[in-house]
Amino acid sequence: MHLGDNTIPLTQAAVYGVVSGAAVALGIRKYYKETKEKLDYKILCGIFTAFVFTVTIFEIPMPFGSTEHPAGTPLVSIFMGPLITPFISTIVLLLELLFREGAIITLGANVFSLGIVGGTVGWAVFKLSRKFGAGLLFAGFAAGFLGDICVYAATAAQLALGQLQSKSFWFYFLAFVPGQIPLAVVEGIFTGLVLRFIYIRRPEMLREFKVG
Repeated sequence: MHLGDNTIPLTQAAVYGVVSGAAVALGIRKYYKETKEKLDYKILCGIFTAFVFTVTIFEIPMPFGSTEHPAGTPLVSIFMGPLITPFISTIVLLLELLFREGAIITLGANVFSLGIVGGTVGWAVFKLSRKFGAGLLFAGFAAGFLGDICVYAATAAQLALGQLQSKSFWFYFLAFVPGQIPLAVVEGIFTGLVLRFIYIRRPEMLREFKVG
């Protein structure tokens, strides 16, 4: 998912930067509002930032300037909401620049796929699944799995729109699939198990953060 230098045109990178920047600004506003109302909000943000950093730093390199790894952002969004996820993703991706992962030029594009798409899809799938009566385990699995896959669908679309290698969306997406499907399954199982564990041990957390 980490797009490096020379993977998309500068004009497109700038557009992603503007969109992601706006999302991050909303996230920062929400962060300061929530930290005044919930004492443990700041601590949980730190925990989730460390979690996303850990699951995204170990990568499978791809031949067209990107990488594969779990996303982590669907679980973040379920708890913290889709507005805060781009902010957390930005912190993670800036830290990973120190490890030469991604690039500053494509930071906006990477925040868009990981934080905006992955977080929003994971959150929406979870809420919709719960609305239709799915249990926490299944809803968490569906959110983690589909959120993860959609991160790479977004990355494939970014690469295809860039047209630097004249390849189609399906070329990039199907190149991601063999390695990403197993990772998405693991992420889905992990997301469901975490939600189930918290329901058993700390159900008040689910109520506090309005996890349905």
